Amino acid sequence: MQMNPNFNKINLNLKNIDYNQFKSNRLMKEFNYGNGVFLRFFHINNMEYFKSCHITNPFILLPYEVRYGEIEGPGNVRPHIDHRRSVALNYYFESGNCITRTYSLKENALMLAEKHNDGLSHNIYRDEDLIENGSFVAEDGDAYLLNVSKIHSVECPGQKIRKFISYSWDYRNTFKEIYNGLIDYAI
Repeated sequence: MQMNPNFNKINLNLKNIDYNQFKSNRLMKEFNYGNGVFLRFFHINNMEYFKSCHITNPFILLPYEVRYGEIEGPGNVRPHIDHRRSVALNYYFESGNCITRTYSLKENALMLAEKHNDGLSHNIYRDEDLIENGSFVAEDGDAYLLNVSKIHSVECPGQKIRKFISYSWDYRNTFKEIYNGLIDYAI
């Protein structure tokens, strides 16, 4: 299968999942995008149950972190590059019909550094400086490997909360390395 350098659908077989057992009340990070959209990450509540939901272990290179995530509110998670991770594998319990888009930069584009409530400056980009080069709408039960070291955004059209598990790899691993480790699971 041909690798898309920005995202690829992955066959991550999880069985008999009750995602309500994953979300803990221990918030890891919260991002308020100031436009009615909130992105929150929580610790996994029941790690033994979480591990038991995997039919097989698809990972050659293990993620450094696994967390439960939610995107709430209609609006956009603006075009950005993630901090502290280069690759994410998101398994969507409830996709919320959100659209994930990837971009390349136009010549002479500007990056805006915005401080969020985590104290970090985030690499945010203006729409007029970007060229969209791909998108997908995940369905419930889909998993996508994302190159989050590239510019991407999420548009949530309605009030449904997008609920997902996010496996993370840091900059010691490239997107291609993680993809090649999962190639038997690529769709």
